[in-house]
Amino acid sequence: MRPVAKGKLVATAQGIEVHRPKSDIKGLIKSRGYTYLVIGLCLVCFGVFAPSFYLQIFASEKGVEEGLTSYTVAIINAASTIGTSEFTSTQVCTDSQAV
Repeated sequence: MRPVAKGKLVATAQGIEVHRPKSDIKGLIKSRGYTYLVIGLCLVCFGVFAPSFYLQIFASEKGVEEGLTSYTVAIINAASTIGTSEFTSTQVCTDSQAV
């Protein structure tokens, strides 16, 4: 099964040979689609992680107590854990099937 994933199997008189396609890394890097993919993934990572870095500063600017601002990341993580638990996803599926 492994040779099939890496190339094309060809039966010959001597046995089975594996013909692998030539990889064109330079062509891939220069392609427009790949460039858009890399730029898009960088923007997604920035959008996901940047708010967590500035969450404490944002909370202190909005007037939240200093003692509570240090727990803002932990509060967000706890809410995320509850939101992605199996109970919540099972409950949503049960409610959507009932409608």
